[in-house]
Amino acid sequence: MDHETDLYQMFAVASHQRVDMPDGLTARILADAAALQPKVQLRVPVAGPPRPGWFATLTDWLGGSGSLAGISAAALAGLYLGVVQPSPVQALTALVAGNTTIDSLDLLPSSDGLLAQE
Repeated sequence: MDHETDLYQMFAVASHQRVDMPDGLTARILADAAALQPKVQLRVPVAGPPRPGWFATLTDWLGGSGSLAGISAAALAGLYLGVVQPSPVQALTALVAGNTTIDSLDLLPSSDGLLAQE
């Protein structure tokens, strides 16, 4: 126990003494500490995923590429029937419009005309 009291007495004496540091030591310590500090890094904003274009948005809105192909095929068939106007379609429109009455309407003609040789 004698050693502990001697140690405590030495610490008590040392805590009351003022030690002057050499000139420039504090400045060198602070300069070393500043050099070791991590540098500030600017955060670069990360862009999110690219926005889909208007065609992709329209395709998704209509139900996907399969339904878009079906709508396109129906539109082209309607355009063809509107421009060419085959005789069965003309007869059907005349019947629906009430301009004429017909006794029979052949909407599905036979394929005999396609097989005939000229």
